[in-house]
Amino acid sequence: MSHWTVARVSISRVDRRVLERALQALAERLGTSVQRDFYVKGHRGGKWCEYALPANLPYGNAYGVSLEGGLTVYVDDYGAARRGLPTAEEFARMLHQLYVAAAVASAAEEMGMRVEAYERGEAIELLLVR
Repeated sequence: MSHWTVARVSISRVDRRVLERALQALAERLGTSVQRDFYVKGHRGGKWCEYALPANLPYGNAYGVSLEGGLTVYVDDYGAARRGLPTAEEFARMLHQLYVAAAVASAAEEMGMRVEAYERGEAIELLLVR
């Protein structure tokens, strides 16, 4: 496992409003907050990111999310693993899942539906009520 790790999330045409909603949900899961325009650092790496979720890592300070060149996650994987926190790949997978749920919920709300979200293990169930 390396320290400074980059994971890409495959989402074309990222909607910032939906991304912010997904990041907020992920921050709540991890017990942190969403910061804007944040320098994310790790052992032998660092990057200015549009969004960050600060984390108490032994070799870094946050999970970074950048839109430069596509949706990309940055974190010191070694430090995250030592704290029992998600790796870059796990964080990217959770962010992708929450982004899809937030996109569906946003579209449903725009159509006048009420949305109820439930977490079922690792799955997210959305109940759309008209």
